[in-house]
Amino acid sequence: MLSVLGCLQGQHDLRLVLIAAVICIASVLTAFSVYDRALRAAGPFRAGWVAVTGLIAGCGAWATHFMGMLAYQPQLLIGYHPVGTVLSLFAALASLTLAFSLPVAFSGRGAVLAGGVVAGLGVGVMHFLGMSAVIMPMQILWTPGYVIASVIGGALLTSAALLVFAHRNDGAGRTAGGLLFAGAILFLHFTAMTGVTLVPDSTIPLEVARFDRTELAIMTGAFAAGLLLTCLGLLWVESQSHRGALTTLRSSLDALPAGMAFMDPADRLVVWNLAFTAFAAHWGLAPVVGMKGATLRAVCLGDAGPKDNEHRRSDGRWIRAINNATPDGGSALILVDITADREQAEAMTAARDAAQAANRAKSEFLANMSHEIRTPLNGVMGAAELLAREPLIGRQAELVQMIHASGDTLNRLLSDILDLARVETGKLDIVQEPFDLAEAVRTAAALFRLKAEEKGLTFTLLIAPEAEGRVIGDPIRLRQILGNLLSNAVKFTQQGKVVLSVDRADGLGGPFRFQVTDTGPGFDAVTRARLFNRFEQADSSIARRYGGSGLGLAISREMTLALGGKLACRSAPGQGATFTLTLPLTTAADQAASSRDLSTAAAAGATDAGQPMRVLIVDDHPYNRRFLEILLEHAGVETVSADDGQAGVDAWRKGGFDAILMDMQMPVMDGLAATRAIRALELAEGRPRTPVFVISANALAEHQTASHAAGADLHLAKPVVAAELFSALSALPSSEMQAVA
Repeated sequence: MLSVLGCLQGQHDLRLVLIAAVICIASVLTAFSVYDRALRAAGPFRAGWVAVTGLIAGCGAWATHFMGMLAYQPQLLIGYHPVGTVLSLFAALASLTLAFSLPVAFSGRGAVLAGGVVAGLGVGVMHFLGMSAVIMPMQILWTPGYVIASVIGGALLTSAALLVFAHRNDGAGRTAGGLLFAGAILFLHFTAMTGVTLVPDSTIPLEVARFDRTELAIMTGAFAAGLLLTCLGLLWVESQSHRGALTTLRSSLDALPAGMAFMDPADRLVVWNLAFTAFAAHWGLAPVVGMKGATLRAVCLGDAGPKDNEHRRSDGRWIRAINNATPDGGSALILVDITADREQAEAMTAARDAAQAANRAKSEFLANMSHEIRTPLNGVMGAAELLAREPLIGRQAELVQMIHASGDTLNRLLSDILDLARVETGKLDIVQEPFDLAEAVRTAAALFRLKAEEKGLTFTLLIAPEAEGRVIGDPIRLRQILGNLLSNAVKFTQQGKVVLSVDRADGLGGPFRFQVTDTGPGFDAVTRARLFNRFEQADSSIARRYGGSGLGLAISREMTLALGGKLACRSAPGQGATFTLTLPLTTAADQAASSRDLSTAAAAGATDAGQPMRVLIVDDHPYNRRFLEILLEHAGVETVSADDGQAGVDAWRKGGFDAILMDMQMPVMDGLAATRAIRALELAEGRPRTPVFVISANALAEHQTASHAAGADLHLAKPVVAAELFSALSALPSSEMQAVA
């Protein structure tokens, strides 16, 4: 190092050395700035900026070398061979362009190191080619140690420069890398020059074409001036670009409704938009460049923490303040007026609450109306059914039949309306429980066999062997759908037959298929297309001839979809109709009866063979109690009645009952509470289980669920159908009841 300093002081003009250093540093820093733009560019623009980088760096290195040669003062007449001089320039341009291209073409630290080595070696080639172009009456001898040190040191420094630039691709990284790279060029040149020894040689021809020192000075000065102008031009372009970008950014920010302010890594306010100025003015702040971000955050975020805060201003508007960190270590403070969002959310909440309240009111109204209508309807239909059992003359029997048929129509219409309301509100309850499929089908068929036979129709039930056994599904909805299909088949068929068949659609592994076929009037394709719409029937005359609301098939389709199945039909005018219900029921693994199986309940409450059955009737309505008493007495059943739940529990405690018929809504103690009390006493006192059948005007699915949860074995909806009640009681092993059933 001392030798290099001695060479500089003893053999060089230090003023020209300083100029060479300035040229080198300015050109390299400019080249690194352009290189940064190249790395951020894409496509052909990237390659173009890399080429400009190599051009500036190569010209700078070449100008540095020959300015250094002008500073070299050996006190001899020196010239420069034009070819060698030009070749040294091309060597600098080619090698440095390649060096800066490698990290762009290949990723990773290895590509950066390779680029640094190529740059160092290229500068070395440029230096020694330039030295070979020197013409003077002396032979140049090189000290190997200095030559090797200059090349290796230069390559190490250029590699370090590119690594620093790649590691910190910011202003500090560009400056540090550029200074290291410029130092590498200067180190290589002056270290190599320290190893020069001049030996007189008279054989060297001096009268050849050459550049003298004046021409070289002009050439080098031109390159230096060109580099200076290039640097100034690029700086101006960069400045204008930044200015334009900043103007565009400010315009874009000012167009945003949200207030935005950006702080630098030192937490000083740098830029903000008009909306932020308006927001800050409300808090008495006037943003200025350099204002501390902590001051802004303290006002905008309050005590809510550093990230996010929503608060209401004194003028009633809601503001959300957001503070986020930026990649460069700064931060962005964003203010958003969310008043409209809050008002919309509050309006949606109010609308939701109102809709829920309306649904609750609707559900309560439907439940109450169902109860209030079914209770007197139970008395009307019960009285009509009891009268039908008495010996009547022809006209009296006809009038009783009219009363019963009208009540049955009203009951079915009420059920359809309730089901339609549940479908519309999405509250159609579907349960998944094991049940005996064949038994459920037989139960549904039994209700319509008698009606079919009364009309002189042949009613046939066909259950395939693969449809026997227990499945998992909703037995109530299945019976309801089959009931609607069978009701239509019996109603519209005047002669011939009605057939209900059950099998599996695709053999043993397919879905279960239920088909209802009749020999009624049938219908055409136009009618079939609208048959499952609400309030639709085959034609307008049907409504007058057969009655009905036209809701049955629409509700059946909705229930089928809720069960995951399909409901279809085929027909032709005058050829009857076939409705096909397909359901994906799962075969139950457990073939044992469920805990609510009536046979189990009946076995627990069995009486000695030959003894009349005793049934406890618990109902607060005197007409309903009397109807059940008369109905059961005709069947040879002994009855005891109670008019509220507490009285029913007290009567049960006296013992001797085979079953309990329990109303749901009663004074003093309701039916569910009474059922729970009876089940608790059975466990506490070790009594046998007494079957409890809830008979209530509360007919919704949630009421049935509540009955079973309280411990009831069955839930029957009013009006009571005698066949359903006798079917349930027939499961009890009393010889008298079985005989009547």
